Amino acid sequence: MFRKSLSILLALVMVLSIFTSIPFSVSAKEVDIAKVGNPYPPDQDTEYGDHGDGYYEIPCTWFAWKQAHDRLGISLPAWGHGGEWFYNAQSDPNYQTGSVPRANSIACWTGGTFGHVAYVVSTSGGNTFTVDEGGRTDLDHTDSHGVAYGYTLTNAVGEYRPQSYPLVLQGFIYLDVPPDNEKPKVNNKYISLITNDSFRVCVDATDNIGIREVRIATWSQGDQSDLIWKTANHNGAGTYFVDNQRSNYADSIYYYNHIYVYDYAGNCTVAVIDMDYSNYGETADTEKPTVLEKYISEVTDNSFRICIVPNDNKGIKQVRIATWSKEDQSDVIWRNAAFNGSETYFVDINRADYSSGTMYYYSHAYIYDYAGNYCVCSMDMDYRDNTPPTIEAKYLSEITDNSFRVCVVPKDLFGIKQVRVATWTQYDQSDLIWKTANYNGEGTYFVDLLRSDYADSTKYYNHIYVYDNSDNYTAVEIIMDYNPKTTILGDVDGDDEVTIIDATCIQRKLANIPTAAFVEAAADADGDGELSIIDATVIQRHLAQLPAPEGIGKPIT
Repeated sequence: MFRKSLSILLALVMVLSIFTSIPFSVSAKEVDIAKVGNPYPPDQDTEYGDHGDGYYEIPCTWFAWKQAHDRLGISLPAWGHGGEWFYNAQSDPNYQTGSVPRANSIACWTGGTFGHVAYVVSTSGGNTFTVDEGGRTDLDHTDSHGVAYGYTLTNAVGEYRPQSYPLVLQGFIYLDVPPDNEKPKVNNKYISLITNDSFRVCVDATDNIGIREVRIATWSQGDQSDLIWKTANHNGAGTYFVDNQRSNYADSIYYYNHIYVYDYAGNCTVAVIDMDYSNYGETADTEKPTVLEKYISEVTDNSFRICIVPNDNKGIKQVRIATWSKEDQSDVIWRNAAFNGSETYFVDINRADYSSGTMYYYSHAYIYDYAGNYCVCSMDMDYRDNTPPTIEAKYLSEITDNSFRVCVVPKDLFGIKQVRVATWTQYDQSDLIWKTANYNGEGTYFVDLLRSDYADSTKYYNHIYVYDNSDNYTAVEIIMDYNPKTTILGDVDGDDEVTIIDATCIQRKLANIPTAAFVEAAADADGDGELSIIDATVIQRHLAQLPAPEGIGKPIT
Protein backbone atom coordinates (compact mmCIF):
# COMPACT_ATOMS: atom_id res chain seq x y z
CA MET A 1 0.00 0.00 0.00
CA PHE A 2 1.38 3.43 -0.96
CA ARG A 3 0.46 4.96 2.36
CA LYS A 4 -0.18 3.22 5.64
CA SER A 5 -2.42 4.54 8.34
CA LEU A 6 -1.14 7.47 10.42
CA SER A 7 -1.18 5.30 13.56
CA ILE A 8 1.44 2.94 12.11
CA LEU A 9 3.56 5.68 10.57
CA LEU A 10 3.83 7.82 13.72
CA ALA A 11 5.18 4.81 15.57
CA LEU A 12 8.30 5.18 13.43
CA VAL A 13 8.80 8.95 13.72
CA MET A 14 11.91 8.91 15.84
CA VAL A 15 14.74 7.08 14.19
CA LEU A 16 17.85 8.49 15.77
CA SER A 17 20.43 7.49 13.16
CA ILE A 18 22.87 10.27 12.40
CA PHE A 19 23.33 10.71 8.67
CA THR A 20 26.62 11.67 7.08
CA SER A 21 24.99 14.18 4.75
CA ILE A 22 22.06 16.59 4.97
CA PRO A 23 19.48 16.52 2.13
CA PHE A 24 19.74 19.37 -0.34
CA SER A 25 16.21 20.62 0.46
CA VAL A 26 17.01 21.43 4.11
CA SER A 27 17.72 25.17 4.41
CA ALA A 28 21.14 26.61 5.26
CA LYS A 29 19.71 27.95 8.52
CA GLU A 30 18.47 24.47 9.47
CA VAL A 31 21.85 22.97 8.62
CA ASP A 32 23.56 25.57 10.80
CA ILE A 33 21.27 24.89 13.76
CA ALA A 34 21.75 21.14 13.35
CA LYS A 35 25.50 21.52 13.44
CA VAL A 36 25.78 24.12 16.18
CA GLY A 37 22.98 23.54 18.66
CA ASN A 38 20.26 21.09 17.70
CA PRO A 39 21.27 17.71 19.15
CA TYR A 40 18.96 15.78 16.82
CA PRO A 41 19.52 14.71 13.17
CA PRO A 42 17.66 16.87 10.62
CA ASP A 43 16.32 13.91 8.62
CA GLN A 44 15.29 10.28 9.06
CA ASP A 45 14.37 7.28 6.95
CA THR A 46 13.94 3.60 7.82
CA GLU A 47 14.30 0.25 6.22
CA TYR A 48 10.71 -0.78 7.00
CA GLY A 49 8.11 -0.96 4.26
CA ASP A 50 7.74 2.07 2.09
CA HIS A 51 10.15 4.03 4.32
CA GLY A 52 13.07 2.68 2.35
CA ASP A 53 12.00 4.49 -0.78
CA GLY A 54 14.64 7.21 -0.75
CA TYR A 55 12.32 9.83 0.70
CA TYR A 56 13.03 11.23 4.14
CA GLU A 57 11.14 12.81 7.02
CA ILE A 58 12.22 15.72 9.22
CA PRO A 59 12.07 14.13 12.73
CA CYS A 60 9.62 15.36 15.34
CA THR A 61 12.41 15.93 17.90
CA TRP A 62 14.59 17.97 15.52
CA PHE A 63 11.59 20.03 14.44
CA ALA A 64 10.24 20.65 17.98
CA TRP A 65 13.73 21.64 19.21
CA LYS A 66 14.05 24.07 16.29
CA GLN A 67 10.62 25.61 16.94
CA ALA A 68 11.53 26.31 20.57
CA HIS A 69 14.83 27.81 19.44
CA ASP A 70 13.41 29.98 16.64
CA ARG A 71 10.26 31.16 18.44
CA LEU A 72 11.51 31.63 22.02
CA GLY A 73 15.29 31.57 21.78
CA ILE A 74 15.38 28.44 23.97
CA SER A 75 17.99 25.71 23.36
CA LEU A 76 16.42 22.61 24.84
CA PRO A 77 18.57 19.84 26.30
CA ALA A 78 19.10 16.53 24.52
CA TRP A 79 16.24 14.65 26.17
CA GLY A 80 16.45 11.50 24.02
CA HIS A 81 13.73 10.25 21.73
CA GLY A 82 10.21 11.69 21.78
CA GLY A 83 8.88 9.24 24.35
CA GLU A 84 11.58 10.32 26.83
CA TRP A 85 11.12 14.11 26.69
CA PHE A 86 8.34 14.43 29.24
CA TYR A 87 10.03 12.27 31.90
CA ASN A 88 13.36 14.05 31.47
CA ALA A 89 11.72 17.49 31.63
CA GLN A 90 9.97 16.51 34.87
CA SER A 91 13.36 15.89 36.49
CA ASP A 92 14.91 19.05 35.00
CA PRO A 93 14.50 21.96 37.48
CA ASN A 94 14.73 24.49 34.63
CA TYR A 95 11.39 23.42 33.15
CA GLN A 96 7.82 22.99 34.30
CA THR A 97 5.38 20.35 33.08
CA GLY A 98 1.63 19.92 33.28
CA SER A 99 -1.49 18.36 31.86
CA VAL A 100 -3.14 21.49 30.39
CA PRO A 101 -2.26 22.47 26.81
CA ARG A 102 -0.71 25.92 26.46
CA ALA A 103 0.65 27.88 23.55
CA ASN A 104 4.46 27.69 23.38
CA SER A 105 4.66 24.29 25.00
CA ILE A 106 5.77 20.86 23.82
CA ALA A 107 3.12 18.11 23.66
CA CYS A 108 4.62 14.71 24.47
CA TRP A 109 3.34 11.22 23.60
CA THR A 110 4.68 7.84 24.64
CA GLY A 111 4.00 4.53 22.89
CA GLY A 112 5.17 2.80 19.78
CA THR A 113 8.92 2.56 19.35
CA PHE A 114 10.01 6.14 19.93
CA GLY A 115 6.99 8.18 21.02
CA HIS A 116 6.32 11.62 19.55
CA VAL A 117 6.62 15.37 20.34
CA ALA A 118 5.00 18.44 18.76
CA TYR A 119 5.16 22.21 19.27
CA VAL A 120 1.86 23.68 20.52
CA VAL A 121 1.10 26.98 18.76
CA SER A 122 -2.37 27.67 20.17
CA THR A 123 -5.24 26.23 22.20
CA SER A 124 -9.02 26.23 21.72
CA GLY A 125 -10.16 25.42 25.23
CA GLY A 126 -10.43 22.12 27.02
CA ASN A 127 -8.19 19.46 25.47
CA THR A 128 -8.18 20.91 21.96
CA PHE A 129 -4.93 22.40 20.71
CA THR A 130 -3.08 23.12 17.47
CA VAL A 131 0.48 21.98 16.76
CA ASP A 132 3.27 22.37 14.27
CA GLU A 133 5.07 19.02 14.09
CA GLY A 134 7.66 17.00 12.26
CA GLY A 135 7.91 13.23 11.94
CA ARG A 136 4.70 12.88 9.91
CA THR A 137 5.78 9.95 7.76
CA ASP A 138 2.46 10.16 5.93
CA LEU A 139 3.77 13.43 4.47
CA ASP A 140 7.26 12.31 3.49
CA HIS A 141 6.30 12.26 -0.20
CA THR A 142 5.41 15.96 -0.09
CA ASP A 143 7.54 19.08 -0.20
CA SER A 144 7.09 19.40 3.58
CA HIS A 145 9.06 16.16 4.14
CA GLY A 146 6.96 15.12 7.07
CA VAL A 147 6.21 18.54 8.57
CA ALA A 148 2.61 19.52 9.33
CA TYR A 149 1.68 23.08 10.26
CA GLY A 150 -1.54 24.04 12.03
CA TYR A 151 -2.72 20.50 12.80
CA THR A 152 -5.57 20.63 15.36
CA LEU A 153 -6.49 17.70 17.56
CA THR A 154 -8.41 16.94 20.74
CA ASN A 155 -6.43 14.74 23.10
CA ALA A 156 -6.55 14.43 26.89
CA VAL A 157 -3.61 13.32 29.00
CA GLY A 158 -3.61 9.53 29.37
CA GLU A 159 -5.66 8.99 26.22
CA TYR A 160 -4.63 7.77 22.76
CA ARG A 161 -3.88 10.34 20.10
CA PRO A 162 -6.74 10.31 17.55
CA GLN A 163 -6.01 7.92 14.62
CA SER A 164 -2.54 7.34 16.03
CA TYR A 165 -2.70 4.22 18.21
CA PRO A 166 -0.65 3.38 20.32
CA LEU A 167 0.53 6.97 21.07
CA VAL A 168 -0.68 8.14 24.51
CA LEU A 169 -0.48 11.81 25.55
CA GLN A 170 1.81 12.19 28.59
CA GLY A 171 1.51 15.94 29.08
CA PHE A 172 3.08 19.26 28.13
CA ILE A 173 6.46 20.89 28.71
CA TYR A 174 5.90 24.61 29.32
CA LEU A 175 8.57 26.79 27.75
CA ASP A 176 7.54 30.38 28.49
CA VAL A 177 6.67 30.23 32.18
CA PRO A 178 8.04 33.12 34.28
CA PRO A 179 11.66 32.56 35.40
CA ASP A 180 12.47 31.61 38.96
CA ASN A 181 13.70 34.73 40.80
CA GLU A 182 13.62 33.31 44.31
CA LYS A 183 17.07 33.19 45.89
CA PRO A 184 18.28 30.19 47.89
CA LYS A 185 17.84 30.34 51.66
CA VAL A 186 20.72 29.90 54.09
CA ASN A 187 19.18 28.26 57.13
CA ASN A 188 22.38 27.84 59.12
CA LYS A 189 26.14 28.39 58.85
CA TYR A 190 28.82 27.23 61.24
CA ILE A 191 32.43 26.09 61.74
CA SER A 192 33.10 22.50 62.80
CA LEU A 193 35.90 19.90 63.06
CA ILE A 194 38.32 22.54 64.36
CA THR A 195 41.93 21.43 64.92
CA ASN A 196 45.21 23.35 65.12
CA ASP A 197 45.73 22.65 61.44
CA SER A 198 42.30 22.76 59.83
CA PHE A 199 38.61 23.61 60.13
CA ARG A 200 35.39 22.86 58.27
CA VAL A 201 33.02 25.53 56.91
CA CYS A 202 29.40 24.32 56.83
CA VAL A 203 26.18 25.78 55.46
CA ASP A 204 22.62 24.41 55.46
CA ALA A 205 20.78 25.74 52.40
CA THR A 206 17.48 25.13 50.61
CA ASP A 207 15.81 26.42 47.45
CA ASN A 208 12.40 26.11 45.81
CA ILE A 209 13.89 24.42 42.70
CA GLY A 210 17.02 22.95 44.24
CA ILE A 211 20.62 23.88 45.00
CA ARG A 212 22.90 23.61 41.98
CA GLU A 213 26.22 24.50 43.58
CA VAL A 214 27.83 25.98 46.69
CA ARG A 215 31.23 27.67 46.36
CA ILE A 216 33.26 29.02 49.25
CA ALA A 217 36.02 31.63 49.03
CA THR A 218 38.52 31.65 51.90
CA TRP A 219 41.42 34.03 52.57
CA SER A 220 43.42 35.38 55.48
CA GLN A 221 44.98 38.57 54.09
CA GLY A 222 43.15 41.89 53.79
CA ASP A 223 44.11 42.20 50.11
CA GLN A 224 42.83 38.66 49.43
CA SER A 225 46.23 37.71 48.04
CA ASP A 226 45.88 34.14 49.36
CA LEU A 227 42.24 33.67 48.34
CA ILE A 228 41.23 30.10 47.41
CA TRP A 229 37.89 29.08 45.90
CA LYS A 230 36.48 25.65 46.68
CA THR A 231 33.35 23.83 45.54
CA ALA A 232 31.52 22.48 48.57
CA ASN A 233 30.66 18.84 49.13
CA HIS A 234 27.11 17.76 49.98
CA ASN A 235 26.43 15.37 52.84
CA GLY A 236 23.12 14.27 51.32
CA ALA A 237 21.08 15.79 54.14
CA GLY A 238 21.06 19.48 53.23
CA THR A 239 24.53 20.48 54.49
CA TYR A 240 27.32 21.69 52.19
CA PHE A 241 30.89 21.88 53.47
CA VAL A 242 34.55 22.44 52.65
CA ASP A 243 37.62 21.50 54.71
CA ASN A 244 40.32 24.19 54.90
CA GLN A 245 43.95 23.48 55.74
CA ARG A 246 45.69 26.40 57.46
CA SER A 247 48.91 25.55 55.65
CA ASN A 248 47.30 26.59 52.35
CA TYR A 249 47.12 30.21 53.51
CA ALA A 250 49.51 32.90 54.77
CA ASP A 251 50.48 32.60 58.42
CA SER A 252 47.42 33.91 60.20
CA ILE A 253 44.95 33.27 62.98
CA TYR A 254 41.95 34.82 61.22
CA TYR A 255 40.25 33.34 58.14
CA TYR A 256 37.49 34.99 56.09
CA ASN A 257 34.94 32.68 54.46
CA HIS A 258 32.34 33.89 51.94
CA ILE A 259 29.75 31.30 50.94
CA TYR A 260 27.99 31.57 47.57
CA VAL A 261 24.87 29.40 47.17
CA TYR A 262 23.48 29.02 43.62
CA ASP A 263 20.19 27.49 42.47
CA TYR A 264 19.42 26.05 39.02
CA ALA A 265 18.05 29.39 37.80
CA GLY A 266 21.34 31.17 38.60
CA ASN A 267 20.01 33.01 41.66
CA CYS A 268 22.65 33.43 44.34
CA THR A 269 22.72 34.06 48.08
CA VAL A 270 25.91 35.08 49.88
CA ALA A 271 26.66 34.31 53.52
CA VAL A 272 29.73 35.18 55.59
CA ILE A 273 31.31 33.24 58.43
CA ASP A 274 34.83 33.80 59.72
CA MET A 275 37.19 31.53 61.64
CA ASP A 276 39.15 33.21 64.44
CA TYR A 277 41.80 31.00 66.05
CA SER A 278 42.36 33.62 68.73
CA ASN A 279 39.17 32.31 70.31
CA TYR A 280 40.94 28.99 70.69
CA GLY A 281 44.27 30.27 71.98
CA GLU A 282 45.98 33.52 72.90
CA THR A 283 43.99 36.76 73.25
CA ALA A 284 43.97 38.91 70.13
CA ASP A 285 42.31 42.07 68.84
CA THR A 286 38.74 41.17 67.86
CA GLU A 287 37.29 44.66 67.71
CA LYS A 288 36.01 45.48 64.24
CA PRO A 289 36.54 48.87 62.58
CA THR A 290 33.63 51.30 62.54
CA VAL A 291 32.48 53.83 59.96
CA LEU A 292 32.20 57.37 61.29
CA GLU A 293 31.05 58.90 58.01
CA LYS A 294 30.43 57.96 54.38
CA TYR A 295 29.45 60.23 51.50
CA ILE A 296 29.62 60.93 47.76
CA SER A 297 31.56 63.95 46.47
CA GLU A 298 33.15 65.38 43.31
CA VAL A 299 30.05 64.47 41.28
CA THR A 300 30.16 65.26 37.55
CA ASP A 301 28.35 63.86 34.52
CA ASN A 302 31.27 61.45 34.01
CA SER A 303 32.49 60.49 37.48
CA PHE A 304 31.99 60.62 41.23
CA ARG A 305 34.04 60.03 44.39
CA ILE A 306 33.19 57.60 47.21
CA CYS A 307 34.51 58.73 50.59
CA ILE A 308 34.80 56.74 53.84
CA VAL A 309 35.89 57.97 57.27
CA PRO A 310 36.68 54.81 59.32
CA ASN A 311 37.91 54.30 62.86
CA ASP A 312 39.66 51.41 64.64
CA ASN A 313 41.25 50.96 68.07
CA LYS A 314 44.57 49.84 66.51
CA GLY A 315 44.49 51.46 63.13
CA ILE A 316 43.15 50.90 59.59
CA LYS A 317 45.18 48.59 57.39
CA GLN A 318 43.20 48.84 54.15
CA VAL A 319 39.94 49.97 52.57
CA ARG A 320 38.70 48.20 49.44
CA ILE A 321 35.61 49.27 47.52
CA ALA A 322 33.60 47.13 45.08
CA THR A 323 31.40 49.03 42.61
CA TRP A 324 28.96 47.61 40.07
CA SER A 325 25.90 48.66 38.09
CA LYS A 326 24.26 45.35 37.17
CA GLU A 327 22.26 43.43 39.76
CA ASP A 328 24.14 40.20 39.02
CA GLN A 329 27.43 42.06 39.74
CA SER A 330 28.80 40.92 36.38
CA ASP A 331 30.54 44.30 35.95
CA VAL A 332 31.91 44.60 39.50
CA ILE A 333 35.28 46.37 39.82
CA TRP A 334 37.37 46.25 43.01
CA ARG A 335 39.48 49.29 43.89
CA ASN A 336 41.91 50.03 46.73
CA ALA A 337 40.95 53.30 48.37
CA ALA A 338 43.49 56.13 48.58
CA PHE A 339 44.12 57.92 51.90
CA ASN A 340 44.00 61.71 52.01
CA GLY A 341 46.50 61.84 54.90
CA SER A 342 43.94 63.03 57.40
CA GLU A 343 41.00 60.68 58.04
CA THR A 344 39.31 59.95 54.72
CA TYR A 345 39.75 57.04 52.30
CA PHE A 346 38.38 57.52 48.80
CA VAL A 347 38.09 56.10 45.29
CA ASP A 348 37.13 57.90 42.09
CA ILE A 349 34.60 56.07 39.90
CA ASN A 350 34.56 56.72 36.15
CA ARG A 351 31.18 55.99 34.58
CA ALA A 352 32.93 55.00 31.34
CA ASP A 353 34.12 51.82 33.12
CA TYR A 354 30.51 50.59 33.16
CA SER A 355 27.77 50.08 30.58
CA SER A 356 26.72 53.16 28.64
CA GLY A 357 23.52 54.69 29.95
CA THR A 358 23.88 53.28 33.46
CA MET A 359 22.23 55.56 36.00
CA TYR A 360 22.56 53.63 39.28
CA TYR A 361 25.81 52.43 40.87
CA TYR A 362 26.16 50.11 43.88
CA SER A 363 29.24 50.32 46.09
CA HIS A 364 30.32 48.20 49.07
CA ALA A 365 33.30 49.32 51.15
CA TYR A 366 35.34 46.76 53.12
CA ILE A 367 37.41 48.30 55.95
CA TYR A 368 40.16 46.08 57.44
CA ASP A 369 42.28 46.60 60.54
CA TYR A 370 45.73 45.09 61.19
CA ALA A 371 44.25 42.11 63.06
CA GLY A 372 42.15 41.12 60.06
CA ASN A 373 38.90 42.35 61.53
CA TYR A 374 36.69 44.12 59.03
CA CYS A 375 33.34 45.81 58.57
CA VAL A 376 31.26 46.48 55.46
CA CYS A 377 29.17 49.48 54.52
CA SER A 378 27.21 50.26 51.37
CA MET A 379 26.73 53.47 49.48
CA ASP A 380 24.92 53.94 46.16
CA MET A 381 25.10 56.67 43.55
CA ASP A 382 21.87 57.53 41.72
CA TYR A 383 22.15 59.62 38.57
CA ARG A 384 18.45 59.24 37.90
CA ASP A 385 16.21 62.29 37.91
CA ASN A 386 13.81 62.05 40.84
CA THR A 387 12.46 65.61 40.69
CA PRO A 388 9.00 66.06 39.18
CA PRO A 389 8.25 68.86 36.70
CA THR A 390 7.08 72.26 37.93
CA ILE A 391 4.13 74.23 36.59
CA GLU A 392 4.83 77.86 35.72
CA ALA A 393 1.32 78.61 34.46
CA LYS A 394 -2.05 77.04 33.71
CA TYR A 395 -4.94 78.81 32.03
CA LEU A 396 -7.95 78.59 29.73
CA SER A 397 -8.10 80.29 26.33
CA GLU A 398 -9.92 80.24 22.96
CA ILE A 399 -13.23 80.13 24.85
CA THR A 400 -16.39 79.97 22.70
CA ASP A 401 -19.92 78.73 23.33
CA ASN A 402 -18.91 75.35 21.88
CA SER A 403 -15.29 74.80 22.90
CA PHE A 404 -12.33 75.93 24.98
CA ARG A 405 -8.58 75.34 25.22
CA VAL A 406 -6.70 74.06 28.31
CA CYS A 407 -3.12 75.36 28.48
CA VAL A 408 -0.17 74.56 30.75
CA VAL A 409 3.43 75.82 30.85
CA PRO A 410 5.62 73.17 32.56
CA LYS A 411 9.35 73.18 33.29
CA ASP A 412 11.79 70.32 33.95
CA LEU A 413 15.57 70.17 34.05
CA PHE A 414 15.71 67.02 31.91
CA GLY A 415 12.84 67.87 29.58
CA ILE A 416 9.12 67.19 29.28
CA LYS A 417 8.18 63.78 27.86
CA GLN A 418 4.40 64.07 27.68
CA VAL A 419 1.39 66.04 28.90
CA ARG A 420 -1.99 64.33 29.20
CA VAL A 421 -5.29 65.97 30.14
CA ALA A 422 -8.32 64.21 31.62
CA THR A 423 -11.62 66.09 31.28
CA TRP A 424 -15.10 65.24 32.57
CA THR A 425 -18.32 66.95 33.65
CA GLN A 426 -20.08 64.29 35.74
CA TYR A 427 -19.10 63.57 39.35
CA ASP A 428 -18.86 59.84 38.61
CA GLN A 429 -16.51 60.64 35.69
CA SER A 430 -18.78 58.65 33.37
CA ASP A 431 -17.92 60.98 30.47
CA LEU A 432 -14.17 61.19 31.16
CA ILE A 433 -11.95 61.61 28.09
CA TRP A 434 -8.13 61.49 28.08
CA LYS A 435 -6.21 63.57 25.54
CA THR A 436 -2.50 63.98 24.81
CA ALA A 437 -1.58 67.65 24.69
CA ASN A 438 -0.02 69.37 21.68
CA TYR A 439 3.11 71.52 22.00
CA ASN A 440 3.24 75.00 20.51
CA GLY A 441 7.04 75.06 20.33
CA GLU A 442 7.34 77.90 22.83
CA GLY A 443 6.85 76.17 26.17
CA THR A 444 3.06 75.71 26.19
CA TYR A 445 1.15 72.44 25.94
CA PHE A 446 -2.55 72.55 25.08
CA VAL A 447 -5.65 70.55 24.22
CA ASP A 448 -8.82 71.79 22.52
CA LEU A 449 -12.06 70.48 24.00
CA LEU A 450 -15.50 70.36 22.36
CA ARG A 451 -18.45 70.66 24.73
CA SER A 452 -20.45 68.29 22.52
CA ASP A 453 -18.10 65.43 23.49
CA TYR A 454 -19.38 65.54 27.06
CA ALA A 455 -22.66 65.31 28.92
CA ASP A 456 -24.77 68.49 28.82
CA SER A 457 -23.09 70.68 31.44
CA THR A 458 -21.66 74.08 32.14
CA LYS A 459 -18.80 72.98 34.40
CA TYR A 460 -15.76 71.03 33.07
CA TYR A 461 -13.13 69.51 35.35
CA ASN A 462 -9.64 69.24 33.81
CA HIS A 463 -6.75 67.34 35.43
CA ILE A 464 -3.39 67.92 33.79
CA TYR A 465 -0.62 65.30 34.16
CA VAL A 466 2.88 66.43 33.16
CA TYR A 467 5.58 63.72 32.76
CA ASP A 468 9.32 64.29 32.41
CA ASN A 469 11.79 61.99 30.64
CA SER A 470 12.36 60.02 33.86
CA ASP A 471 8.60 59.44 34.24
CA ASN A 472 8.31 61.75 37.24
CA TYR A 473 5.04 63.63 37.04
CA THR A 474 3.09 66.57 38.43
CA ALA A 475 -0.70 66.86 38.41
CA VAL A 476 -2.71 70.10 38.52
CA GLU A 477 -6.38 70.96 38.11
CA ILE A 478 -8.13 73.75 36.25
CA ILE A 479 -11.92 74.11 35.98
CA MET A 480 -13.84 75.63 33.09
CA ASP A 481 -17.15 77.03 34.35
CA TYR A 482 -19.54 78.42 31.72
CA ASN A 483 -21.81 79.68 34.52
CA PRO A 484 -19.37 80.86 37.18
CA LYS A 485 -20.62 81.82 40.59
CA THR A 486 -19.78 85.32 41.79
CA THR A 487 -17.19 85.21 44.55
CA ILE A 488 -17.73 87.66 47.42
CA LEU A 489 -14.65 88.83 49.30
CA GLY A 490 -14.91 87.46 52.84
CA ASP A 491 -17.56 84.84 51.97
CA VAL A 492 -15.18 81.97 52.81
CA ASP A 493 -17.86 79.30 53.22
CA GLY A 494 -19.55 80.23 49.91
CA ASP A 495 -23.04 80.87 51.29
CA ASP A 496 -23.30 84.30 49.58
CA GLU A 497 -22.92 86.34 52.78
CA VAL A 498 -20.15 87.38 55.15
CA THR A 499 -20.67 86.17 58.74
CA ILE A 500 -18.57 85.24 61.77
CA ILE A 501 -18.56 81.69 60.40
CA ASP A 502 -16.30 82.87 57.58
CA ALA A 503 -13.70 84.11 60.08
CA THR A 504 -13.98 80.75 61.88
CA CYS A 505 -13.37 78.91 58.58
CA ILE A 506 -10.06 80.74 58.20
CA GLN A 507 -9.04 79.88 61.75
CA ARG A 508 -9.89 76.20 61.20
CA LYS A 509 -7.94 76.17 57.95
CA LEU A 510 -4.86 77.63 59.62
CA ALA A 511 -5.15 75.01 62.38
CA ASN A 512 -5.45 72.21 59.80
CA ILE A 513 -8.99 71.41 60.96
CA PRO A 514 -11.34 70.22 58.17
CA THR A 515 -13.96 72.66 56.92
CA ALA A 516 -17.14 71.85 54.99
CA ALA A 517 -16.35 74.45 52.32
CA PHE A 518 -13.52 76.87 51.74
CA VAL A 519 -13.27 79.46 48.95
CA GLU A 520 -9.60 80.39 48.64
CA ALA A 521 -10.14 83.60 46.68
CA ALA A 522 -12.66 84.90 49.22
CA ALA A 523 -10.39 84.19 52.20
CA ASP A 524 -7.67 86.74 51.33
CA ALA A 525 -9.61 89.53 53.03
CA ASP A 526 -6.64 91.88 53.49
CA GLY A 527 -5.52 91.42 49.87
CA ASP A 528 -1.86 90.59 50.62
CA GLY A 529 -1.90 87.37 48.54
CA GLU A 530 -1.58 84.92 51.43
CA LEU A 531 -3.78 83.37 54.10
CA SER A 532 -3.13 84.44 57.71
CA ILE A 533 -4.95 85.13 60.98
CA ILE A 534 -5.10 88.76 59.94
CA ASP A 535 -7.67 87.80 57.26
CA ALA A 536 -9.98 86.42 60.00
CA THR A 537 -9.43 89.58 62.09
CA VAL A 538 -10.27 91.83 59.12
CA ILE A 539 -13.59 90.02 58.63
CA GLN A 540 -14.39 90.35 62.33
CA ARG A 541 -13.64 94.13 62.18
CA HIS A 542 -15.90 94.43 59.12
CA LEU A 543 -18.74 92.69 60.99
CA ALA A 544 -18.20 94.97 64.01
CA GLN A 545 -18.27 98.01 61.67
CA LEU A 546 -14.73 98.89 62.60
CA PRO A 547 -12.27 100.21 60.01
CA ALA A 548 -11.40 97.42 57.55
CA PRO A 549 -10.17 97.15 53.94
CA GLU A 550 -12.70 98.16 51.34
CA GLY A 551 -14.24 95.42 49.23
CA ILE A 552 -15.28 92.98 51.97
CA GLY A 553 -18.80 91.82 51.22
CA LYS A 554 -18.52 92.88 47.57
CA PRO A 555 -17.99 90.70 44.44
CA ILE A 556 -14.37 90.09 43.47
CA THR A 557 -13.68 91.45 40.02
